[in-house]
Amino acid sequence: MDRLQLLDAGLRAFDASLPGVAPPLCLATRYRASSCRRCLDVCPTAAVEPAPWLRLVPERCSSCGACAAVCPTGALAFTARSEALRERLCAIAAGGGRQAMVACRRVELDVVCPEAAPARLGKDGDGDHDDGEVVVLPCLGALSAAELIGAAVAGISGLTLVSAGCEACRERSAALSVESAIDTAVATLEALGGHLSVTRRSAPHAAGRHDEPEAPAGPALSRRDLFAFLARGARRTAAEGLAPARRTIADLHGQAPPPARHGRLRADLGTLAARGGVGYAAPPAVALPAALPLASLEVGPGCTGCDLCVRYCPHGALTLAGGVPRCDESLCTGCGLCVEVCPPAALALRPVTARSLPGPPAGVP
Repeated sequence: MDRLQLLDAGLRAFDASLPGVAPPLCLATRYRASSCRRCLDVCPTAAVEPAPWLRLVPERCSSCGACAAVCPTGALAFTARSEALRERLCAIAAGGGRQAMVACRRVELDVVCPEAAPARLGKDGDGDHDDGEVVVLPCLGALSAAELIGAAVAGISGLTLVSAGCEACRERSAALSVESAIDTAVATLEALGGHLSVTRRSAPHAAGRHDEPEAPAGPALSRRDLFAFLARGARRTAAEGLAPARRTIADLHGQAPPPARHGRLRADLGTLAARGGVGYAAPPAVALPAALPLASLEVGPGCTGCDLCVRYCPHGALTLAGGVPRCDESLCTGCGLCVEVCPPAALALRPVTARSLPGPPAGVP
């Protein structure tokens, strides 16, 4: 590891408020003509630049987490924060709680829920408290359908999502994405016999640095903010210095396993299907919402066996068998890149069914 790489690694560890970035997994980086703009649609500060090589502009990033919530391949990820959220909700359910509250960081918790200590999942994903039934996220836009489904599987029956002053928040565009996640999660749970009641609430908020300024003004930085700002600038310099060495054909077409949340989602859905009796032995097969990061590949008669879909798949989910692509659904995140690169347009993605889900893990009812 040379000095620039060592500096880059050190700055990544220092500034954990930024999402992990894996450029070879970005659809717009792998294939310039890709229509994927999920992260751009939800990013409130234009901090993400997917092409020609996925990069994050550190000084613009607000750490809201919306980009990671909508990215199907894990090219952008807040892994520690996602893990901490799941652990917190599981802990609440294990302690006998069936109701949980998730609030954005702008909510005045003393007014909304004065009796509960909050578990804040902030920049590094760690909680400040281990006994809180109120989970605080930087933004509700960080919630994905997979995390809401995971809450239901853990035993949470009612989830209250509390936001404050979204109309004045610089992250308001990110917060809107949670509505799609709720709709997908609820539809999935209904199809598999599960249940999660999701309630939205608005609450008073503390005016602060997350409000839109009325007029341009110099920021009042705390010492921590100053060091984070300097780290982001240095990290960007290191990243730009490393970029030419990274932009190789091998890196561009590199493949990696799907994000860990993909495997957990499949396991959660398998558990729900078994509980609801809509799994392998239940005809007819239950189709799940197309918005889930899962898919089944359909190959049409026009396929020429050119192998482009196999090479472009970011997770190696496709193989060529007898000149026909075959899909391993356990690796497919439904990103749709194979459909976009197919010259004869012979491929299509279809929603998965309950029958294709794995069985529940051993010991899970």
